Order: sequence, then C-alpha cells, then structure tokens
Amino acid sequence: MNVIILTRVSKESQSYERQIRDLRSFAEKSDYTIVAEFNEKISGAAKNEDRKALTELSIFIELNKVDKILVWELSRLGRNTLEVLKSLEFFHTKGISLFVLNYNIETLN
Repeated sequence: MNVIILTRVSKESQSYERQIRDLRSFAEKSDYTIVAEFNEKISGAAKNEDRKALTELSIFIELNKVDKILVWELSRLGRNTLEVLKSLEFFHTKGISLFVLNYNIETLN
C-alpha cells in the first residue's frame, strides 16, 4: 500500500520530527510503502491554496498511485474546518483514505 506522510507545525521554531518518526514507525509496522513525505511550517488556519506542502501533495497525487495519507492528528491537516473538508473531499474523489494516528481512525476502509 502506497502512503504519503503529511506533517505540519505552526511556527518556524517548532519541529515536526516527532510526527515524522511516529508516522514512519506506524507505516513500517503496517507494511506500507512511503512514497512521499510533505512537511510544512504554517498556521493551520491558512487556506489550502496558501499551503505549499499541501499544494505539492495534491500535484503528487495527480501523478502517482497513492492509497492513503497519514497524519499525526487531524489538526495537522488543518484547523479551519472548511479547508479540512475540502482536503478530505479531494482525497476521497481520488479514492485516497486519510489515517489519523492519534485517534487510530481512517476515513475510507
């Protein structure tokens, strides 16, 4: 199964290394193939079109086979409900599931 890791922190002074480590570990235990990682430092309230990593992730999805996106917690996808829902709709139209590690939930099974 091909997966993408997506991490986000709000401030330049913060690190997303813990998110990356935990998500890589989960992927390894689940026997997933990590095909890309997208990491960004930007407010979760930013609009999707203003998020460089999310834009790059969307382009990657258009060009590659991806089954699942892994995030550490839902707020890493965003804090603006409408923008999060837009992302979920885009993923789902492509048949891509979102897995949220801290809740152990998945949007498509």
